[in-house]
Amino acid sequence: MDENEMNVLDELNKGACMGMDAIHFVLDKVEDENLKQVLNNQYKKYEDITNGNSNNNGNNQGNNNGNGNQYGKK
Repeated sequence: MDENEMNVLDELNKGACMGMDAIHFVLDKVEDENLKQVLNNQYKKYEDITNGNSNNNGNNQGNNNGNGNQYGKK
């Protein structure tokens, strides 16, 4: 892997981490359950990127505890 590819992957990781931080910051303020589910699904996709899981084919449905929030809050 050349330096340019490493830089691109680093920037992707940084962007995914920023997205996760933003979702974490606003999620407990969201009251709409549908929006919470969308945010949780997006959070999981960002998490997959930061963990190097690139084989989800966009089918990741998120990881939550059944109440629409992966952080365990309602």
